[in-house]
Amino acid sequence: MNAAASIQFFLNLLLNYLPSIIVSLVACVLIVTRWKQLGPASCWALSGFGLTLILGVGMPAVYMILNSGVLGSLNQTMTMEAYSIISICSSVLYAIALVFLLLAVLPGRTSSTLADPPAASPH
Repeated sequence: MNAAASIQFFLNLLLNYLPSIIVSLVACVLIVTRWKQLGPASCWALSGFGLTLILGVGMPAVYMILNSGVLGSLNQTMTMEAYSIISICSSVLYAIALVFLLLAVLPGRTSSTLADPPAASPH
């Protein structure tokens, strides 16, 4: 695959990740600007959104590298296994990002605020 086709392939994949990239980038900026207000949760939130941002840009790059000929010497079965391994690793990393976000949300909560629903307002 030539350089122009590789770049086009990368940009097409990047377009698929664009919503996640935009949300993660905006979240990272908001977290950094409000670092002191958010307290200890900001570290976990920044880790989660930062990892999502890295994956949003990194995974298209990895797939572009794989597609550009790195796997050219492998047979079709081995190529599919390589793509499967990369996809599994990506899913595990996204799950880790979600755990980071969960850790950002839960620490300040007490068991009573998690168990009791808010009181209904009278009409």
